[in-house]
Amino acid sequence: MLDGFSATIEVHEDWKSLVDLDWNLTISEQGELKPKTRTNKNWPWLQTQSFTKRTTVFGYQVELIETITTDARNGTTATKNRLNIKGSFHKAFHGGRNVAPFNYQQQHEAITQLCHHLHLEPCKVKLNTLEIGVNLPVPFAPLPFLDKKLLMFKNSAFTKYRPDTTGLQIGYVCDKSDYSVKIYDKGLQFGLSEHLLRFEVKFHKMRKLNRVYEISTFADLLNKEKVFALKSLIIEAWSDVLLFEVNMEAKGITSRQKRFLEVAQYPEYWNRLRRENPQKFRDKRKQFFSITDKFGTGESMEVMELIHEVWASLF
Repeated sequence: MLDGFSATIEVHEDWKSLVDLDWNLTISEQGELKPKTRTNKNWPWLQTQSFTKRTTVFGYQVELIETITTDARNGTTATKNRLNIKGSFHKAFHGGRNVAPFNYQQQHEAITQLCHHLHLEPCKVKLNTLEIGVNLPVPFAPLPFLDKKLLMFKNSAFTKYRPDTTGLQIGYVCDKSDYSVKIYDKGLQFGLSEHLLRFEVKFHKMRKLNRVYEISTFADLLNKEKVFALKSLIIEAWSDVLLFEVNMEAKGITSRQKRFLEVAQYPEYWNRLRRENPQKFRDKRKQFFSITDKFGTGESMEVMELIHEVWASLF
């Protein structure tokens, strides 16, 4: 389901009187509001001052930027107020944790509550980034599974997470131009006794969500059909994850196939092949999938079935 996001909305001056928020202000040493000032390079007679206020609402980070533009030629001013919101629907609903199931009705409630509290129209809140993912109860320990079997996403390598303050690394990420794919051990992250695999796609740019899924505002996230349709995005992303899940001792596997698999089990092989010979990379990838279809141990399909099952249970 939906998790992290960032969003923006232009608010009118009278909006400030509608909300009762405890703002943190940027203050100078003299005790005055400290603005950012800049002069327009193309129109030097225009000077802009920006004042920033910040607060937290239900765990979301809320930022109000008031921009005042002054025309030095006649002294007229124009004011714009931009509200930036950042956080996690999932964490906000569950008190700061995103481990428990988070279904569509709960998501609807979280978004509605936020908009009501801030006096915002959902159709005017524009999404800038969005995370879509699922927590999957798997029968294996996710991190050792990923360490041993995760190879690539499409034609790109995965990178292991940076260690946290305790030195713990819980999974992998693959960064693309518009989005990132994350696979990690949610159970390990929160010290759970059960195995929980997190698979998510985080969009840094909304182009695909705007164009293919017609999702651009909070109002679209309140549309059940549009949100349910995002399952195909998760399914598509998982189908592009390359895993090494071949039983090398399977009956019928040839010596030639084994020799290929002995090198194909290492991410470095695919990374080098992709850089040095893209066409051969594509050919070998097809060959690898063909072998996996015949002699695979089935974990990838098992995860795929779990995605279908878990997603359906959230609606």
